[in-house]
Amino acid sequence: MGSSRNRLFVRFVFLGLGLGWGGVGWVGCSSIPLPSDAKIEKQVHRDLEQAASLRGLPQKRPVAIERESLSELHASLVRDLEKDENRVYLAETELFLKQFRVLKADDDLKKVFLNVMDQQVAAYYDPEKKRVAYVEGVGGSATNVTQLPGVQRFVYVHEFCHAIEDGHFDLERLTRESQSSFDRNLALTSLVEGDAVLVGLDSLFAELPMNTATPAGGFVVDLLGHVDLEGAQAEMKGCPAFLGGALVRPYLDGAVFSNRIRREAGWRGVDEIYRSRLPMTTAEILYPDKRYLAAFSPAVFEPCEALFKSACQGVATNSLGALGTALWLGGDKMVNARQYPFLEGWLGDTVYLLKEEGGAVTTVWLTCLERPAQARALKRQIERRLRKGFEKTPWQVVRDGRLVAAVWTSSPSAAAGACE
Repeated sequence: MGSSRNRLFVRFVFLGLGLGWGGVGWVGCSSIPLPSDAKIEKQVHRDLEQAASLRGLPQKRPVAIERESLSELHASLVRDLEKDENRVYLAETELFLKQFRVLKADDDLKKVFLNVMDQQVAAYYDPEKKRVAYVEGVGGSATNVTQLPGVQRFVYVHEFCHAIEDGHFDLERLTRESQSSFDRNLALTSLVEGDAVLVGLDSLFAELPMNTATPAGGFVVDLLGHVDLEGAQAEMKGCPAFLGGALVRPYLDGAVFSNRIRREAGWRGVDEIYRSRLPMTTAEILYPDKRYLAAFSPAVFEPCEALFKSACQGVATNSLGALGTALWLGGDKMVNARQYPFLEGWLGDTVYLLKEEGGAVTTVWLTCLERPAQARALKRQIERRLRKGFEKTPWQVVRDGRLVAAVWTSSPSAAAGACE
């Protein structure tokens, strides 16, 4: 699902750009026209050349731009999801999300994902065919915004940035490797989409004495980290708030992260991230000074073997991460991680899904924070969330110093025992 999700062009907020747009929400590219056939070559040359120049990387291979119908987009997404690695990741993520009640027991994550993509994808880079595709007929409520000067250029420069970076860093391989956990996949997506947002914004600023690395441009980028996504949530019909936030926030938080690196070390600093030190957690994206630029390794948990005795059908592990924790605590709203200041102390988390006889699953979620006060705050928020959405499920939350253990299962005694 990671590589498909990377195709989503988020209708991010042009807040502070002086574009005269009122309200905060998703800015769609559904009405952005592909040039006539006679102009395609000129469009490709202009925007691809600008993307390479702004990103500071030479183009390594040709990139085409093509029209695609909604049915062709759907078929392309289905093919992508049916790849072995994506099918396994999708199944594991579906179980994970159902245990956290993001999805209902009878929901199909593949169908939910395809429904959102069919509604929202308007342009994407295809790493297999090395092309940028424009999707005709995508619905959306941002027609007026997409008619504003420069937005069409932003879309194509953003996607061409992906094409250029793919030639240098093999984005498809990086995405495959990131699928070891939900949190790691979100962290990589944040990096990839974040720096493409910067390049797209720089294309808008091209005729001004500024870019995203200047104080004025940096201020605009920093605003993205504080965006309220209420408008985006209303636009993504049939998509749980948690999943919507997981699709949108990487573009916004990732832009802030990438610009933090770029303003200090230039694009070469961003290149070094791809080559030698990819962010492995969303905590590094959200809190770069504490978790990326400083020495940091996520906490490793070693529960006693007795915890796994009931898991006769196996144990699946995952990580919600700082961003995922915030999105889950937000319940039916797409929240910003900054709404939960205690998450700045996130040091690591692991989710154990204990698969038992008869299809039962016990969820054990361990989180470590910097200070006991932060752990107390997290414990209160988890309990609030469980009271609201897990009424008929036995659960228990226990804090031991900086460690918080949350358990829910079909058996009250099993919940208490697992916490202990």
